[in-house]
Amino acid sequence: MTETIEIIEGTGRKVLLVRGYAIKLARTDRTENPLRKGFEDNLREAAYWQNASRAMQKILCPVLFISESGDLLVMPRASTIPPADWEAARRVIDERYSDAYAGPASSIGFETKIETCGYLNGEPVVIDYGD
Repeated sequence: MTETIEIIEGTGRKVLLVRGYAIKLARTDRTENPLRKGFEDNLREAAYWQNASRAMQKILCPVLFISESGDLLVMPRASTIPPADWEAARRVIDERYSDAYAGPASSIGFETKIETCGYLNGEPVVIDYGD
């Protein structure tokens, strides 16, 4: 049986969705964007995860691995939030972020959009917070 691998292309990274993992690879194939963008996004995402409080980590998809150079980041694969569930999921994420926010040092840069969030173990989480 062959396994399907999904590939999602963003401005700075390509994401390979395979089995239970999201593998984020820094893009090096585009010249119109800063070459380091994907590397920096991966490193920033890993730093946010590593430095986040337990309360903040509840709304972030965990980083399982980051390469030293930032070219590769691995997370568990989250499932898509259906449009009908989006408003309720967004409220949960926004409320948890508000509860976990402890001032500028705890701030994490992400946009609460259906494309940047997903379900992990039945809970809504942010899957793209490296920007």
